[in-house]
Amino acid sequence: MRGCIGFVAPKNGMHQSVVEAAVAAATRDPRFSPVSLEQLSDIRIEVTILSEPKRVDPRRHISDIKIGRDGLLIRGGAGSGLLLPQVAEEYGWSPQQFLERTCEKAGLARDAWRSKSIEVLKFSGDVLRESQDSVSQS
Repeated sequence: MRGCIGFVAPKNGMHQSVVEAAVAAATRDPRFSPVSLEQLSDIRIEVTILSEPKRVDPRRHISDIKIGRDGLLIRGGAGSGLLLPQVAEEYGWSPQQFLERTCEKAGLARDAWRSKSIEVLKFSGDVLRESQDSVSQS
């Protein structure tokens, strides 16, 4: 990964939001230095189109979170964190580990998802990957 920035709910339409997110991921992701012109030919682009997030209560039904299908958005206090569906699958996480890592990304304690004051939402994602000749859906 070289950069990852996006929008849960695009404000400027899908096309414009994808352009804005691509530029931001390449130039403003605080985890990486900006992409240089020399690096552009080595960059592969992946776009995940999110479904509308739906609230879930993992305290009651952790099995409602399906690894590989669901992404998570956790909101609480002043923080929020989002991890795409492919992240948990790539790392081989259980639903509990996925919840814990998303809490950490939100700047919360790992077990914050157990609190009633924390909002847990799940969503699905359609992944579009750049091929050599065009963008293809995977």
